[in-house]
Order: sequence, then structure tokens, then C-alpha cells
Amino acid sequence: MDNKNLKFDQILLIKRFEAFANNIAIIHKNIRRLKNDVMKEYGLTGSQGIYLSYLMLYRDGLTVSQLAEIIGADKASVSRTFAALYKKGYIEYPDFCGEKKYNTPAIITESAQKIMVPIVETISKLIDIISLTDIDEENRTTMYRTLRTTAGNIAKCVNKAKLKKEK
Repeated sequence: MDNKNLKFDQILLIKRFEAFANNIAIIHKNIRRLKNDVMKEYGLTGSQGIYLSYLMLYRDGLTVSQLAEIIGADKASVSRTFAALYKKGYIEYPDFCGEKKYNTPAIITESAQKIMVPIVETISKLIDIISLTDIDEENRTTMYRTLRTTAGNIAKCVNKAKLKKEK
């Protein structure tokens, strides 16, 4: 598309969108790197550590579907990660009755909880550095509210586009 056909305000909107998308991509890339670096020290992948932290929060356990919905991840990916965590002895299925584990809540084991304590401490320190450095409480609250709203708005656009394709 030729810039000559765009109005000034359209060009500004495109630039604003590109700046927004680029900053979000950089944040995502660096958070992923931090997670992977922290988790690697304990023999975990970033996803494994995050899933275990959610299982620490949800003491009654979570199914693959529940966790996938909470974090917005693909069910198949969560299922594969749960399988790896199960093999390592980090999760168990106390209510498993020989049906599919996919629909059975997984809970974190004691050995995984012990590993997670220093991980949570490290992540807490990183969160403090990330969110407390040069950002006051009012701006931090505004930032999180804005990110939540933006995430919701993007999801609405994605769902509308998906519905449009299905028609």
C-alpha cells in the first residue's frame, strides 16, 4: 500500500499500532527469556514452572482444560507439559479412576512444592524490579488495568474475525 493514499491520521494510527505491537512483542520475548532462565536452574522449562505455580495457587487441582483457559494456552500444549511434569513426579492425579487424565484435576506434589519455593522467591524479586522500578503505584495500577482492557479488546477482535471466517 502506498503512503500517498493514506491520510495523516491513518499514518499516525498505523505508527501507534506498530509501536504498541512492537513493545508488547519485546516484553513477551524478554519475559519468556526470564522465565526460561529462572526455571532452567531447577531443571524445568518456563511453562512447567508457570504451570506448577498455578497448581500451588489452586490447591484442589486443575484439569488441563481449566489451566488452558486460565492462562490462555493451547490445551494440547498444557496436556504435553502435564505429562512431562507427571513423569518427573511433580504432579499427581489423586482422583484418577482409569479414565482420561485430561479431565482429571492434577495437583502439585510435595517435591515440586519444595522446588517452587526458591523459584517463587526469585520471580518475586524480578517482579519487584520490573514493576516497582520507576513506576509509582498509580501508574502501575493504570498500566495493569490498561493491559487487561487491551487484552480483552484484542480477544474480541480475534473472535469477531474468527466468526467472520466461519460464515
